[in-house]
Amino acid sequence: MRLPVSGPLANANSIIQTALAAERLGFDFVTVHDHIARGYEERYHFAVGTVESVDGSKEVTNFYESISTLSFLAGMTKKIFFVPAALVLPVRNAPTILKQFQTVQDLSGGRFVFCVAVGNAEKDFEVTQTNWDTRGENMDEDLELVKKVFASNREPISFDGKYTKFHDAEFSPPVSLPIWIAGKGPAALRRTAQYGTGWMPSGVTPEVMGETRKKLANKLEKYKRSISELEICIEIFVGIAKSSEEAQQLYGPTFKKFANLPDIVRIGAYNKVPIGDPEEISEWVTRYENAGATSFEAKFYAKDLANLLESMELFADKVMPRHK
Repeated sequence: MRLPVSGPLANANSIIQTALAAERLGFDFVTVHDHIARGYEERYHFAVGTVESVDGSKEVTNFYESISTLSFLAGMTKKIFFVPAALVLPVRNAPTILKQFQTVQDLSGGRFVFCVAVGNAEKDFEVTQTNWDTRGENMDEDLELVKKVFASNREPISFDGKYTKFHDAEFSPPVSLPIWIAGKGPAALRRTAQYGTGWMPSGVTPEVMGETRKKLANKLEKYKRSISELEICIEIFVGIAKSSEEAQQLYGPTFKKFANLPDIVRIGAYNKVPIGDPEEISEWVTRYENAGATSFEAKFYAKDLANLLESMELFADKVMPRHK
């Protein structure tokens, strides 16, 4: 499930309480999304919240950095896993980020996933002085380095890329991580087939996810791999309440406004999301499972922290037991 690292609920107490509750309730993993610079104009790009709660405040809300947030929470928990969904790899120095992830993977007892994306916000590239136009090429080279470092097992390695060059460097602790690729376009599918142990599409219906999964399966065959090897995690907003009527009343207006925001229309996502009682939400999860999903990330609509914790408890009590 998604932690409230951005939007109207984004503060230290909400993040900590949500993570602790997720572990207590039996969620398998928590996620955060990743941007470097976000301002008032991107206020609707929230991790958890409602459009109404955003409109009720004219203040710029917080946006917490992904790696440091998850690393902090790993020290407060025992068993829950952590997934950046997804880390924008081309805006970061690849050797440094690999060192960070190997470190937290070792310290946490192996509870991190290396989930990455090419990035969709040009501002992140501007403020980090990285090249927006070459981000795809940069991403491919970084993934080659990731694969090499994770396989090195403390042996010195060299790398002679266009963007990264070094000779005889040792990376430790000598641990590897699952590599998930986020996205649903042709390049993301190709990178998943070539490098990934998991695939994370977002904001699509079960039917669209199923059709895209077939395209991914065809690409995997070119690398002599099978779709059965992959973890497939769907990322989707969820509005859950005790009754369907209550859910529509609480979250229907947010969905209608959110689905018509220019950025959402641009990426062709979230034109239909699960909103309803536990039975209806469970039916959605089953449809995703039938389309090939092996895990499900819920990004809860919530008007405040109390509403978020109530939604989590309802989902854990009434939905999760049906999908073990």
